[in-house]
Amino acid sequence: MSHSYLYKRIKLISGQSVNGFIRFLRLRKAAEFLITTNDTVSEVAYSVGFSDVKYFREQFTKLFKMKPTDYIKQYRGKVSGNLRIGNSDNN
Repeated sequence: MSHSYLYKRIKLISGQSVNGFIRFLRLRKAAEFLITTNDTVSEVAYSVGFSDVKYFREQFTKLFKMKPTDYIKQYRGKVSGNLRIGNSDNN
């Protein structure tokens, strides 16, 4: 598959550029990490592939309409106890 075909397909399916789509996926994974771990905003930003924490905060705020720290305050306590990774029947 050629690069141009891949870029066109991603644009057709997601409505975003390839860079925008990858950034969107990274930010969603960051949001998951923020509420399921005790990592800081900086640690999460680096773990999902952002090298500039300021840019990460700007993009996170643009997508979720709140700062990462506000997101943590609102969702971390509510969700972290309810998530289970894997199948508990196999333990």
